Amino acid sequence: MLDTAAEVEGQRWCNRENLEHRRLVQEALERLKPCSKRLQRYSLCGAAAWVMSDKADSNHLKIASMKCRDRFCPTCARHRSWILSGNVAAAMAAKPLRFMTLTLVSSDLPLSAQIDKLYSCFAKLRKHREIKDKMKGGVFFLEITHSGRANGWHPHLHLIWEGEFIQHAHLSCLWHTLTGDSYVVDVRAIRNSTHLARYVVKYTTKPFVDSVLKQPDRLDEAITALHGRRSVSTFGTWRGLKLTKPVPGTVEWRPVCPLGELLIKARHGDDHASRLLQSLMLQTADPFDQPTIRGKPT
Repeated sequence: MLDTAAEVEGQRWCNRENLEHRRLVQEALERLKPCSKRLQRYSLCGAAAWVMSDKADSNHLKIASMKCRDRFCPTCARHRSWILSGNVAAAMAAKPLRFMTLTLVSSDLPLSAQIDKLYSCFAKLRKHREIKDKMKGGVFFLEITHSGRANGWHPHLHLIWEGEFIQHAHLSCLWHTLTGDSYVVDVRAIRNSTHLARYVVKYTTKPFVDSVLKQPDRLDEAITALHGRRSVSTFGTWRGLKLTKPVPGTVEWRPVCPLGELLIKARHGDDHASRLLQSLMLQTADPFDQPTIRGKPT
């Protein structure tokens, strides 16, 4: 638990754009497993928030705080998306790459069963004699959407892979054979690797829509179905690439003050605190640049 009003202020500020979303997910985690470590980490995301400054440039400010890194935390998902897109773009550089999307036809099956089927059919596709030599390696991203109806789950895979051309009509026919009912696919060459990396990561790390978040049974099903699953993974010759590992920074940071204390001072009219907070807000738009800590800096 947080100890002071200032700590609560700092945590709320770190999650200020996602408070309602995080509240709904926390309630779901409490329903599913009220005493779990996952719930504890989630509830402390954004805690121990400190203002940090660049040792070489005191005007260069960032925030450091605890991170839950939960896939259902929109604050951490945004941070993770920037790391992923940067690493994926770097992995794609100077390679002959292609893009593929594999979908499943609408079904009344539970979400977990649909994901199982999607992953199983993708594994069979990669091993198929007509495909395995054309798909050397790459990365896949799981995206899940919901139509709003009772069982309107739509899981699908986006793939970036290194290899040879696969004709769309042939891929569609083969996918239908493997799934037994689905034929909608997309396959194309990649012309702008950075743009595509950001596009794919954006849609695979985006929060669920209100038709899921505001329906407790659907949100519970999504959390349960995705527990322990990889939503991003490399395969083939790309296996082993650390796509979620942050790129080491070159800036050496020093702690300035607890974020909560700064917020309270600014609210009470402290001019220095107000200027510092304004500067901080202008410099923390990109979460990819924010350092992460596991406790209070000393």
